[in-house]
Parts: sequence; C-alpha cells; structure tokens
Amino acid sequence: MFKNLAWIPLVNKLVLFNYFLNNIEKKKKRGIVKSAPPVILVESTNMCNLDCIVCHRFLQNRKYGQMELEKFKIILKQIPTLSVGLQGFGEPLITKDLIDMIEYCDSKGILSNFTTNGTLFDDEIINRLSKSKLLTTIAISFDYIHLEGIQKKQNLNIYIKNIKKLKEAFATKRPETNIFFAVTLTKHDLGQLDDMIDLARECGISKIVIHNVTIFDSRLKGSMYESPEREDIEKYCSKARNKGKSMGIEVDYSYFAKWFNEELEKRICLAPWCHTFITWDGYVHPCCHHLDEPFGNIFKEKWPEIWNGKKYILFRKAFVEGKLDNICRKCKSKEWR
Repeated sequence: MFKNLAWIPLVNKLVLFNYFLNNIEKKKKRGIVKSAPPVILVESTNMCNLDCIVCHRFLQNRKYGQMELEKFKIILKQIPTLSVGLQGFGEPLITKDLIDMIEYCDSKGILSNFTTNGTLFDDEIINRLSKSKLLTTIAISFDYIHLEGIQKKQNLNIYIKNIKKLKEAFATKRPETNIFFAVTLTKHDLGQLDDMIDLARECGISKIVIHNVTIFDSRLKGSMYESPEREDIEKYCSKARNKGKSMGIEVDYSYFAKWFNEELEKRICLAPWCHTFITWDGYVHPCCHHLDEPFGNIFKEKWPEIWNGKKYILFRKAFVEGKLDNICRKCKSKEWR
C-alpha cells in the first residue's frame, strides 16, 4: 500500500488509523469487524467503448449505467477507506463524474486509482488528472485483446500520442503517480510481448505489469484466449524482461510467482475482512468475482448493517471453517492471501 511514502503526509489520519486497525482485525478473522475495509473497489460504470471477447460483463444480467458524484459521496461518507479503485466491468473514463470523484478523494485525504483501456484520454482529461494529489496509479490495459479493440475504435497513432501526453503531464506535475501498461496474458500475447515493449517505449511507458487472464465464458475454453502454460509464461516473460531491461523498461511478471505458489493455496483469502466491491448502482459484493448475490445495497442500507450483517458474518465464518461456496472454491486469485 505504501511503497511510495510520499503519500502518507497527505492521507486523512482517520483512514490511516482505520487501515492499521484493520491490519490487526483481519488477522483475528472474527465474524464482526469494527474497522472498515481499507481497500474498496467502486465500479464507476459497467459501460465500455470496447467489446473485448474475454470480458465478463457480457455474461452478467445487469443494467448498464454509471455512478454519479453524489452517490459516490454517500459511499465515502460511510466507509473511512484508505484507497478507492474506480473501476469494475466498464471503462472508467466513460463516467461523466470520474474526475470529480478523484478530486473528491483528494479533498478527503483518500488515495485513488483506476484501470483504463486508454482510448478516451484527451487534453482536458489529462490536464485535470495530472492535478490530482492522491491519484496513485493509472493502469492502462494493453495486450492483444485490447489492441484488437483499440485498432477498431481509434487510430493507433492517436492512441500513442495521447498516452505520451499523459506520461509527460504527470512527469512534470505528479511524477510519483504510477502509470504503467497492464498486460492480461493469453496464449495470443506470448508472441506479441516484444512488440508491446516497443510500443511502451514509443508511448513513454517505463513499466509493464503482466498478470493472468480469467476466463468466464466456457465457449473460450481451449482457445488462444486462455492463459498459457507455466513453462511458456516463464520462457516468454523472462525474454521480455531482458529486452525491457536493455531499453529501460521494467517488465514485472511477479504476479505469477503468487499464482503458482502452492503454499498460498492453503492460506485463507482475507478479502472478507479487508475489501469490498460496490457496483455503480450500489450493490455490495465481497469481491468483483463474487457477483451471484449481493450482500446489500449501500444506497438503501447503512454500511455497518451490511459489513456486519448476517450475510457477511456467515461468509467470513465459512472461510474460517473451510466451507467455501463454489465461486470461492474455484477461485485462483491470490491477491488477498
């Protein structure tokens, strides 16, 4: 959370206290948690301007929409969280009030971040974003799947030009903000990694983070959109890392060290104690993978009634007792372990 200590003096002391309290509470793994989750994911919208084939949103029976600033304020007034990720199953920059939300986080001493496909940056957006004091991360999804969509919707030269402008603006005004390419690695991407490094250099991007793909659509099983085999990941990512190093670009694929760590499989996921996912229309879920039944709606119920309500208490108890539901039992994510 605090890899860059420059953020600490700017953070609200109340949310900082809640963060440390939660670190203690999550280790005790009790049913009732007095502290709020220090990391929350707020879906600013589930609408997107791209139609990536592996995207989960096509399989969800949900209305499309976007969160308004006043609704966002309701969330932060109830949850003294430390960090807010402003994305879910859509493109955040479609959200009319996105930058207002980031600026509101600034005003409350709360860290913010978002992941984007990078196609909607323009001079006004870049200028406003680069003024943010607590925008810690902008992850730009860039891989074979997204590149297909980008080339259909936008001239690649315009895309590169806007990413360069973004990097230059932040280098001047807010160099501590971490801006990188996020590669969702599929079998398709293995042979494309060298080209991605070349494009990263052209865009002024100095870091590429590679992580796994999660396939939700059974029709894609066995396709080139699946995750590569372990030996291929190591082979191609190692080669990409060496090329990147020679060009001054960090290629980080450490995520897979956790992904293949069998010891982590034995650990309890701590998300039920320290994280939550809230959809654009207020529905609360324990994480973005667990969407079958909401635990409540923050626009209709008070947060403590949800966070320490019957569903959350039973959910935490199931983790402690090893009686996971089907979604959690099949989950491969090690992010919260």
